[in-house]
Amino acid sequence: MSSQVENQRSISRTDLISIDRPDTSQLVDLHIYIIPKNVWKNRQNLAENEVIKQAVSAGFVHVPESLTINVLRQYIIDICGEEKNFPKEFSYLRSVGRCLTKVKPHQEEELKVKNYRPPMVCRLLNILINPILCDLCPIGSYCDKADEPPKPCPAGFFCLEGQTTGTPCPTGYQITLTGKSYCRICAPGHYCPNPDGNPILCQPGYANDKHGRVECDLCPSGTFADVAGLAYCITCPPGYICTNSRTAPLPCPSNKARGQTVCPTE
Repeated sequence: MSSQVENQRSISRTDLISIDRPDTSQLVDLHIYIIPKNVWKNRQNLAENEVIKQAVSAGFVHVPESLTINVLRQYIIDICGEEKNFPKEFSYLRSVGRCLTKVKPHQEEELKVKNYRPPMVCRLLNILINPILCDLCPIGSYCDKADEPPKPCPAGFFCLEGQTTGTPCPTGYQITLTGKSYCRICAPGHYCPNPDGNPILCQPGYANDKHGRVECDLCPSGTFADVAGLAYCITCPPGYICTNSRTAPLPCPSNKARGQTVCPTE
């Protein structure tokens, strides 16, 4: 009977043991480093491993090694967020080969603290973080709002890298397509009054022999341009007269000179 009572007391004491408290042997110290923005290579979207020498310490956190690094974010913010130079937003970096690369959001759900742990008895962990790096607005687009995707450059405008608005095509240039980084100069035989419109052929009676014009020149007396799109007005040949610069010359056998508008009488 006495033995049975002792067993019940033992069971009762065992039931009082809490299993919610984390095993301290599973906690690790994570040293938080901030990588300076100027060492990040935007075009390659990476940094060399050696940049750790330029990193700034933001302190450390004491966390379970089974924690996902997504959950770890709040631990880092709670402990290190009061530091003067600590970024409001940050990306995790991971060393792969000779370079550091960004951890993508869905990978933060997969990677855990233990994945960052080096083979060291003292369990000192380094997690590399860097401020959110803004991408430069690409060529052919403009970025007027930092929290929105790039917008294609509109017709009549061109956009180089890093622009917040499109640049209008210069006078005599045009582009009808969107998302371009250049404007086309108007060709001879055409005129371009509208930067977002197609080049227009010089009408009969007009010509243009230069690039970048917004209007064509009227053919002078004694010349003609009987078709559209001519770069030069044609001088009326001997044996003809040109009474209308928009039409072909009229026969005049008695005319021996060029550029005549009246047929001489014999």
